[in-house]
Amino acid sequence: MDEEIQEVVVLSAEQYKRLEGQVLPPFVSNATRELQAGFMLGIQHVLKLLREGYVSGVTSRRN
Repeated sequence: MDEEIQEVVVLSAEQYKRLEGQVLPPFVSNATRELQAGFMLGIQHVLKLLREGYVSGVTSRRN
């Protein structure tokens, strides 16, 4: 029987902070296109998932 091997990587708080610092903070104005806004929301959603499930010692700072 083949077993699926699953590898989980946990980021330290410092590693996460460096990753988060590499992306621009979300900024939406009346000139922002829908596609740009959706892209920024997607980035923030992934960062939130990482904070909540794959980072040791970090509590969710943004909603």
